[in-house]
Amino acid sequence: MKYFLPLIFLVCLTVQWSPVYAIEGYKTRQEKKDLKDEQQDARKMDELSLWSYIAAVTGIASFFVLPAASLLLFPAGLVMGIIALVRGRRSIEDRRGKGLAIAAVVLGGAYTALFVISFAIFLIAF
Repeated sequence: MKYFLPLIFLVCLTVQWSPVYAIEGYKTRQEKKDLKDEQQDARKMDELSLWSYIAAVTGIASFFVLPAASLLLFPAGLVMGIIALVRGRRSIEDRRGKGLAIAAVVLGGAYTALFVISFAIFLIAF
């Protein structure tokens, strides 16, 4: 009988109708996780990061179809990605898109270097 009261208390802690859950501001773990997910989704996407990534990927796609367009899109993706990373460091708000900016810098830089090296080899060969 002496274990009955603590057992009732433990059962009340696990059931949603317990007095603990009636306290205003008390949230379950799932509610806290849902709130955190909503806050992360509410963060704004950095548009420049997104456009820099689109420019870099479009440059890769157009490299085989229209190389002249990729000659403009690779450096554009590289420059916009660098600007987005630098601006993101100074930004007060926590914005999404840092990964896109990094990917744009890597893709734009690698393909710009590849394009310049292949053009230099082409000039030396002819």
